[in-house]
Amino acid sequence: MVHIRPFNFSDADYDACVRLRNSIYSDTPTTVDIWKHNDQNRAKNLDYRFFVAENMEGQLLGMAQCAKTNAESGTFSLGMIGRKESWHNGVMVELLTWVKQAAGQVGVNGLVHKIQESDEPKLSFLKANGFKQVMRYPLSALDVKRFRPNRFRDKLEQVEQAGIRVGQLPAGWETDPEWQKQIHDFDWELMLDVPHHEPRIKGSLEDFVNNELLHPNAMPESYFVAWDGNRPVGMTCFIKRGGKTQTVSTALTGVLRSHRRMGLATALKVHSIQYAKKVGCQTILTKNEENNPMYQINVSLGFKARPAWLDMKLTV
Repeated sequence: MVHIRPFNFSDADYDACVRLRNSIYSDTPTTVDIWKHNDQNRAKNLDYRFFVAENMEGQLLGMAQCAKTNAESGTFSLGMIGRKESWHNGVMVELLTWVKQAAGQVGVNGLVHKIQESDEPKLSFLKANGFKQVMRYPLSALDVKRFRPNRFRDKLEQVEQAGIRVGQLPAGWETDPEWQKQIHDFDWELMLDVPHHEPRIKGSLEDFVNNELLHPNAMPESYFVAWDGNRPVGMTCFIKRGGKTQTVSTALTGVLRSHRRMGLATALKVHSIQYAKKVGCQTILTKNEENNPMYQINVSLGFKARPAWLDMKLTV
């Protein structure tokens, strides 16, 4: 038999859930401290729910976390993790039932689960339970030590000749209120052009600081900005994986429409990759919506394809 209950935010629950998660996704481990930071700094208006499934001996079999995409959304972002056998013995069906009930209680009519194409049997479970693909994001990885920046010297010179300056933000900028606001506003301006199947709502400055700048995975020193005079026109940055820099992910690379086709995205990426190499990073991961031209830029830089990520949606 299986027992479903809400996560109780105890040290024991945190430890059990993080251990299960890391046993399944050992290549991208997380920590209890990171989960606690997320819970302490999550916006209160997202109707967050966390359920766990246990056997009668109290052994963790699976878990499901869900929260609104934003305060005005009618969709839950859903994450489900389970032992291999839990996907076909009814455990995850029970968890999904609890998620659906929670969705109905707060007026949510859709669930979206992110998953890699290679993640079986989870993908089969989602399809069997009515989830449909609504977006695909090719994932790619760069072996940092093999990167040769000299191949892109012409792009860097092209950007310089256009009068665009690319550089890191000043040390300690993440705790300066003026810098925080400027980068928050610019990040939002860039995010409006990132393909997504849900309407975007600008988050608060406080949430941006806590979840993007002061998070255990944050790398504020990795923010490179392209400036046209005093105006930011492009930006890229990394986030750590599991609080470490051996493998990092690109959080965002974007250029204003007015400054595209000038080599700015490539120049920003070259600068950021050189920084990653300097701090001992071995691998950079990035994913892009499959029709986004940024994917081809990454390929030209030497990123190699890995199994893509999918957004699978269920209407409830």
